[in-house]
Amino acid sequence: MSKSYKTAMGKTIDMRSMSMANEKIRAVGNMNVNARGDLIDSNNNIVKTRQQQLAEQYNTQTKKQNRPGAAQKPQADQTQTEKPQAEKPQADIRVKESQPEPMVEEPVDFPEDVAQDDVEIVKEESLPVKPATGLAAAIAKTKDNKKQ
Repeated sequence: MSKSYKTAMGKTIDMRSMSMANEKIRAVGNMNVNARGDLIDSNNNIVKTRQQQLAEQYNTQTKKQNRPGAAQKPQADQTQTEKPQAEKPQADIRVKESQPEPMVEEPVDFPEDVAQDDVEIVKEESLPVKPATGLAAAIAKTKDNKKQ
Protein backbone atom coordinates (compact mmCIF):
# COMPACT_ATOMS: atom_id res chain seq x y z
CA MET A 1 0.00 0.00 0.00
CA SER A 2 1.56 3.24 -1.10
CA LYS A 3 0.71 6.57 0.37
CA SER A 4 -0.19 9.35 -1.95
CA TYR A 5 -0.23 13.00 -0.97
CA LYS A 6 -1.90 16.01 -2.53
CA THR A 7 0.15 19.12 -3.05
CA ALA A 8 -1.07 22.67 -2.58
CA MET A 9 -1.57 22.88 -6.35
CA GLY A 10 -3.82 19.79 -6.27
CA LYS A 11 -1.37 17.29 -7.81
CA THR A 12 -1.16 13.77 -6.38
CA ILE A 13 2.29 12.44 -5.46
CA ASP A 14 2.98 8.77 -4.74
CA MET A 15 6.00 8.87 -2.40
CA ARG A 16 6.78 5.14 -2.61
CA SER A 17 6.98 5.08 -6.39
CA MET A 18 9.07 8.26 -6.38
CA SER A 19 11.59 6.80 -3.91
CA MET A 20 11.79 3.54 -5.90
CA ALA A 21 12.44 5.44 -9.12
CA ASN A 22 15.22 7.55 -7.55
CA GLU A 23 16.87 5.08 -5.18
CA LYS A 24 20.19 4.99 -7.06
CA ILE A 25 20.58 8.78 -7.23
CA ARG A 26 23.00 10.54 -4.86
CA ALA A 27 21.27 11.80 -1.72
CA VAL A 28 21.60 15.42 -0.68
CA GLY A 29 24.23 15.93 2.01
CA ASN A 30 27.85 15.15 2.71
CA MET A 31 27.60 11.43 3.56
CA ASN A 32 28.26 10.07 0.03
CA VAL A 33 25.24 7.75 0.00
CA ASN A 34 22.36 7.17 -2.33
CA ALA A 35 18.68 7.09 -1.39
CA ARG A 36 18.89 3.43 -0.31
CA GLY A 37 21.79 4.17 2.05
CA ASP A 38 24.51 2.49 -0.03
CA LEU A 39 27.98 4.04 0.23
CA ILE A 40 28.93 5.51 -3.17
CA ASP A 41 32.04 7.08 -4.70
CA SER A 42 32.32 10.35 -6.64
CA ASN A 43 31.07 8.66 -9.86
CA ASN A 44 27.92 7.31 -8.12
CA ASN A 45 29.26 3.74 -8.17
CA ILE A 46 28.25 1.61 -5.17
CA VAL A 47 31.25 0.90 -2.91
CA LYS A 48 29.37 -0.89 -0.09
CA THR A 49 25.71 -1.74 0.10
CA ARG A 50 23.65 -0.92 3.15
CA GLN A 51 23.50 -4.60 4.10
CA GLN A 52 27.30 -4.92 3.98
CA GLN A 53 27.69 -1.85 6.19
CA LEU A 54 25.23 -3.22 8.75
CA ALA A 55 26.91 -6.65 8.81
CA GLU A 56 30.32 -5.03 9.31
CA GLN A 57 29.05 -2.88 12.15
CA TYR A 58 27.38 -5.89 13.79
CA ASN A 59 30.60 -7.91 13.59
CA THR A 60 32.68 -5.16 15.18
CA GLN A 61 30.18 -4.83 18.03
CA THR A 62 30.15 -8.55 18.78
CA LYS A 63 33.97 -8.71 18.62
CA LYS A 64 34.21 -5.96 21.24
CA GLN A 65 31.99 -7.94 23.58
CA ASN A 66 33.90 -11.21 23.11
CA ARG A 67 37.45 -9.90 23.36
CA PRO A 68 39.60 -11.34 26.20
CA GLY A 69 39.93 -8.08 28.17
CA ALA A 70 36.21 -7.41 28.27
CA ALA A 71 34.33 -7.73 31.54
CA GLN A 72 32.85 -11.20 31.79
CA LYS A 73 31.03 -13.09 34.50
CA PRO A 74 33.47 -14.79 36.89
CA GLN A 75 33.60 -18.54 36.63
CA ALA A 76 32.86 -20.75 39.65
CA ASP A 77 36.46 -21.97 40.14
CA GLN A 78 37.83 -18.40 40.14
CA THR A 79 35.50 -17.23 42.89
CA GLN A 80 36.41 -20.12 45.19
CA THR A 81 40.19 -19.52 45.03
CA GLU A 82 40.01 -15.77 45.62
CA LYS A 83 40.47 -14.53 49.18
CA PRO A 84 37.77 -12.27 50.46
CA GLN A 85 39.04 -8.76 51.01
CA ALA A 86 38.46 -7.15 54.35
CA GLU A 87 35.85 -4.46 54.09
CA LYS A 88 36.94 -1.03 55.12
CA PRO A 89 34.71 0.51 57.75
CA GLN A 90 32.82 3.40 56.32
CA ALA A 91 32.04 6.44 58.38
CA ASP A 92 28.38 7.01 59.01
CA ILE A 93 27.89 10.60 57.94
CA ARG A 94 24.50 12.15 58.25
CA VAL A 95 23.57 15.70 57.58
CA LYS A 96 21.41 17.09 60.31
CA GLU A 97 18.69 19.27 58.92
CA SER A 98 18.43 22.40 60.98
CA GLN A 99 15.09 24.04 61.30
CA PRO A 100 14.86 27.72 62.08
CA GLU A 101 14.12 28.36 65.73
CA PRO A 102 11.10 30.53 66.44
CA MET A 103 11.99 34.02 67.56
CA VAL A 104 10.99 34.55 71.17
CA GLU A 105 11.56 37.81 72.94
CA GLU A 106 13.30 37.05 76.19
CA PRO A 107 13.04 39.40 79.09
CA VAL A 108 16.07 41.64 79.40
CA ASP A 109 17.70 42.09 82.80
CA PHE A 110 18.66 45.71 83.30
CA PRO A 111 21.04 47.01 85.93
CA GLU A 112 19.30 48.48 88.95
CA ASP A 113 20.48 52.04 88.32
CA VAL A 114 18.89 52.14 84.81
CA ALA A 115 15.13 52.45 84.48
CA GLN A 116 13.37 50.27 81.92
CA ASP A 117 11.65 53.29 80.40
CA ASP A 118 15.03 54.81 79.46
CA VAL A 119 16.13 51.73 77.47
CA GLU A 120 15.11 51.26 73.88
CA ILE A 121 15.44 47.76 72.41
CA VAL A 122 16.63 47.91 68.82
CA LYS A 123 16.14 44.83 66.66
CA GLU A 124 18.43 44.00 63.77
CA GLU A 125 17.12 45.48 60.61
CA SER A 126 16.97 43.15 57.68
CA LEU A 127 18.24 44.13 54.28
CA PRO A 128 15.72 45.79 52.02
CA VAL A 129 13.79 43.21 50.04
CA LYS A 130 14.30 43.46 46.31
CA PRO A 131 10.94 43.35 44.56
CA ALA A 132 10.44 40.21 42.52
CA THR A 133 10.55 40.69 38.78
CA GLY A 134 10.16 38.48 35.76
CA LEU A 135 8.72 35.01 36.04
CA ALA A 136 8.71 34.98 39.85
CA ALA A 137 6.64 38.17 39.99
CA ALA A 138 4.19 36.87 37.41
CA ILE A 139 3.65 33.62 39.32
CA ALA A 140 3.23 35.47 42.62
CA LYS A 141 0.73 37.83 41.03
CA THR A 142 -1.37 34.95 39.66
CA LYS A 143 -1.34 33.25 43.07
CA ASP A 144 -2.53 36.46 44.72
CA ASN A 145 -5.32 36.82 42.14
CA LYS A 146 -6.49 33.25 42.72
CA LYS A 147 -6.73 33.81 46.48
CA GLN A 148 -9.01 36.83 46.03
